Amino acid sequence: MRNWSSSIVRIGLGRERFVAAWTASLLGVFAGSPASAVDGVLEINQTCATTTGCFPGDAPGFPVTISGSAGRSVRLTSDLAVGDPNVDGIEITVARVEIDFNGFSLVCYSLGSGTAKGVTGTGTNGSFARYTTLRNGVIRGARNLGVALAGAEDVRLERMTVEFSSGGGVALGHGAQIVDSRFTDNGSISLDAVVVGDRAILRGNSIDGSGGRGLVAGKHAVVEGNVVTASGGDGIDADFGSVLARNASASNGGRGIVSIDGGATVVHNAVASNGGDGIRVGQRSGVIGNAVNANAGDGIEAGAACNVRENTVTGNAMTGLNLTPTVVYSQNLIVGGGAGSTTVSGGVDAGDNLCGATIGCP
Repeated sequence: MRNWSSSIVRIGLGRERFVAAWTASLLGVFAGSPASAVDGVLEINQTCATTTGCFPGDAPGFPVTISGSAGRSVRLTSDLAVGDPNVDGIEITVARVEIDFNGFSLVCYSLGSGTAKGVTGTGTNGSFARYTTLRNGVIRGARNLGVALAGAEDVRLERMTVEFSSGGGVALGHGAQIVDSRFTDNGSISLDAVVVGDRAILRGNSIDGSGGRGLVAGKHAVVEGNVVTASGGDGIDADFGSVLARNASASNGGRGIVSIDGGATVVHNAVASNGGDGIRVGQRSGVIGNAVNANAGDGIEAGAACNVRENTVTGNAMTGLNLTPTVVYSQNLIVGGGAGSTTVSGGVDAGDNLCGATIGCP
């Protein structure tokens, strides 16, 4: 006797498989290419960027537009090559976007003149893209800035490389955080590599070969553990009330470390072989425990009511310590850089200074 119940079960299972496959096919069509990953992260690759659009809100062609309509967490799954010096790579039109470059590169068109930026945003200077995070990748060869978000607050870059951008490396707004990132050969003549607003945090970065200044920060910044070399202008320039600690600033065309608006804390930095002064600070700053060597200008220049102590200042071409009359200095080693250099000018000797082989300084 025919087992009708078994046949019915088989027919039912076949129908379910067909419906499931048909539904999945429709979802694939309407979702676009590529679909969201299993973890809900949107994906970008060269194919969808140039031919289909990568998700709802993004039209085919560059820039890839992240509007948030399909989600705000994005991951690259291939390198992106823009191929036009006047077309941006990625444009962000909404806040709180996270882009994981996933080890891939955004490669702009690096030949000739152009206006293209690597990553940019809408609003005034990209202000709509506040709280954006970029991580784990490379932005190369923008004709303008690599990351142009000067109006966006609280943007974070981590483990990023930005290189060969003619208009400068990155410009970010107040509250920026840049950690463990590299910036190489950004900015033509007089254009800076890294520029951030007030209350920024910059830690563990390498900045080399900038056309203008290497690192420029606004008020109340923390600039710690960075290496800044071979900039065309000053190495590190931070505004009022900033902390600059354990940085290396060397072989820059201008000064090594600058905070002329005052209120700075400059501690335990290595500043060497720069084209201007080693360290220059404004009034009411502390300059403590730095090694300042072989700079073409003064070793340390300090404004009124500063505290300058425990520094090693040797071989600078001009004055070792060039101080206003109200600066107190103590426990420094100051050795001139040649027959025409001066160890100390101005200031109040508070004791335990060594000028050359002489205890106590003139």
